[in-house]
Amino acid sequence: TIWNKRSEIGRQKKQITALEKTVEELRKNSNVTVPPSAPANPNNPQPPVTPV
Repeated sequence: TIWNKRSEIGRQKKQITALEKTVEELRKNSNVTVPPSAPANPNNPQPPVTPV
């Protein structure tokens, strides 16, 4: 029914909000800012792969 769908959407929204709060907390707690192009392993930096 419509009500089941609505409660399901509400549950998902709550999960997303919780995740966003967690991300914000992590950003506040860690003073390390990770650039989008950062290598997966900071101890083993690899040059960006250039397509041939």
